[in-house]
Amino acid sequence: MLADLHRILHRPRLVVRITVLLAWTHVLMLALHLAGRTTPAILPVHGLVQPVAIVDDWWWIGVHGAAMVVLVGAAIRPSHLWGIVGASMSTAAWGVWSALDLAWSMDTRPPASLVAPMLGLLVCTPLAVLTAAAWSEHDTD
Repeated sequence: MLADLHRILHRPRLVVRITVLLAWTHVLMLALHLAGRTTPAILPVHGLVQPVAIVDDWWWIGVHGAAMVVLVGAAIRPSHLWGIVGASMSTAAWGVWSALDLAWSMDTRPPASLVAPMLGLLVCTPLAVLTAAAWSEHDTD
């Protein structure tokens, strides 16, 4: 099974396609932040994540936008360095956003949906990590 994964990661077109898929996740987050659909409607009970309120939608627009631009650049002109940088930025963006959203969602009464942070932690963050690994294993320069 690991040999199959290793063989798959060495296909340049697949690595570029995964990079494009990862860039689309950031496009989705940009659209949601620009539409104001990511702001929690329920405030936390204990205020454990109140410092998170400092980080507003515009900050996340910048974070997801930067990751998206680097990923798109790596997909258009394949370069292992830009692919690794973009996927690493994506890993950080998804990991931090998901962890903060999970903490916020668990501290609300009534409980908020955990779907978004869990998708971020269990799908997008691992996808970004695997994309970074694929770019580091495959040199297209």
